[in-house]
Amino acid sequence: MSWIDDLVGLGGEVVDMVGEVGSQYVDSYVTSQTANRQEINSQPETAQQREPTKGTNADGSPIVQTGDYPAQPAQPSIIAGVSNQNLMLGGLALLLVFVLARKG
Repeated sequence: MSWIDDLVGLGGEVVDMVGEVGSQYVDSYVTSQTANRQEINSQPETAQQREPTKGTNADGSPIVQTGDYPAQPAQPSIIAGVSNQNLMLGGLALLLVFVLARKG
């Protein structure tokens, strides 16, 4: 039964590690998005110059896209609703559990 104790201990460490990495990822994403928004809000002329021209109005002014750009099309996944990255991480976790169970 010691392998069960090892597995429970490993599970706790894995959960802690995933939580730390996840929080770091979310913090960095929020920071980068905030910085991008501040840059766009502080220099609207520069942001408008980066927008592609879509055409011209009747008065000759350019038509540009307003707001956020549309999302990129989703990548095909092996299982609907589950990203391939999460699927691979889950497979690696199961493989690690299997190897530890066979070792003990």
